[in-house]
Amino acid sequence: MVINAGLSEFSRIEDVTEGFFDRQIGLNVRALLFAVQSVLPLMGPGSTIVLVGSIAAELGTEGYGVYGASKAAVRSLARTWTTELAPRGIRVNVVSPGPTDTAMVASVSDDVRATLADKIPLGRLGRPGEIAAAALFLASDESSFIAGADLPVDVGSPRSDESGTDERAAVARRRRVRLDLRLSEVHFGWIRTADRLRDEALRRQRSAKLLQ
Repeated sequence: MVINAGLSEFSRIEDVTEGFFDRQIGLNVRALLFAVQSVLPLMGPGSTIVLVGSIAAELGTEGYGVYGASKAAVRSLARTWTTELAPRGIRVNVVSPGPTDTAMVASVSDDVRATLADKIPLGRLGRPGEIAAAALFLASDESSFIAGADLPVDVGSPRSDESGTDERAAVARRRRVRLDLRLSEVHFGWIRTADRLRDEALRRQRSAKLLQ
């Protein structure tokens, strides 16, 4: 299952209203959570859930604090659900696109679109099909040893903490590498736990059959 819910609106902190906040959190987080909950009874071992996040979760873009926070929540939910659902053999991952040529981006001015494209090493916006290909990979058996991960699809678009001086950017990159390594260790631990629980369940089933 792939869940792609997204609403992005501009507002600085001084102008954020309850309605503004509720619209974005309601669609980007609340609707996503209950969509997953409603489908879980139909999902068995080997099922996968792919949530569509955004690199906005870590950019800190002016005026998009609520949107960025909602997408950071998506990443957090994916990690928590990996822990909760691994014993059932269900994997959860996130694909986080950079600026992509979708209807949401089409609503901004040409100048803004050009500015976004200039910040991307390839000099263009992403295409929906490229994001779909990443989601398909995470949903397929080819990623069977990946769980709780956040896959950026942004061709190296700069993060807010990786801009500025070369030294600051290098420190930020090293920090990200260490974090990725720690997360990988945690993900593998979750998978090993799921395998152990599954093996124990099979042993109990075999024992129950022998006693019948």
